[in-house]
Amino acid sequence: MVVLAAVSFLVVLCIVETLDTSQVLLLCSEETSVSNNSMGRVKDVIHDVLEHTANTKAGNNYYAHQLCYRQEEQCDGFQELYGHGECTVTLSAEDCKTCLGEANRQLFDQCTERMGAQIQLMDCRLRYEKYDFTDD
Repeated sequence: MVVLAAVSFLVVLCIVETLDTSQVLLLCSEETSVSNNSMGRVKDVIHDVLEHTANTKAGNNYYAHQLCYRQEEQCDGFQELYGHGECTVTLSAEDCKTCLGEANRQLFDQCTERMGAQIQLMDCRLRYEKYDFTDD
């Protein structure tokens, strides 16, 4: 009986997944931002993605869309802005938030002031663009 309990415990330990934030892919747009205002809008969309992705029931997958309602020259090249975050379905909400936070840090460290960027870590991904990429 003790052996069976120990074997069951080991099987459960093998199923538990650990968070992996190793970078798999990083793509930075060649086009750079024209102002701090446009990067502020990017950070707003990414914040929306970070806040909602882990709490979304459909597989930790969330898309954000933001429109600029001002005149085009005041939108700094971002008339529309799109963001996406996704975590592997096996991650807890807390691990998903942790993974996306690390993806966010790496993305903005390595793709400074870019008009679009995406990063794929082993357990999550984060992306923003000034065009709709939902059909990609």
